[in-house]
Amino acid sequence: MPLWDRLKQVFGGGPSRGRDEGIYFYVRCDRCGDRVRVRVNPSSELQQEFDESGEGVRAYSVRKMVVDQRCFQPIEVRLRFDAARRECSREIEGGTFLTREEYEAPE
Repeated sequence: MPLWDRLKQVFGGGPSRGRDEGIYFYVRCDRCGDRVRVRVNPSSELQQEFDESGEGVRAYSVRKMVVDQRCFQPIEVRLRFDAARRECSREIEGGTFLTREEYEAPE
């Protein structure tokens, strides 16, 4: 591999550039019914939760406040992930979680 290509990979210009690593979920506002797609950036938005020794990460969590485009009612979403960043649980206040198919379905 030429030196220039290796440098691009190291500094973010390699083959993974343009690939979306985001975690997406979909919600519906309980007040107005507006549907919202929400993205979590796993490299910058997940908060680490350390084990008892304080040395290893045992889990990750994120809290997002989502606002729709109709009534602007805040929707609070809390997600928890295990150490491998697989979703373990989700909670929502002011809205309802949707599947991708429900989000994309015509109104």
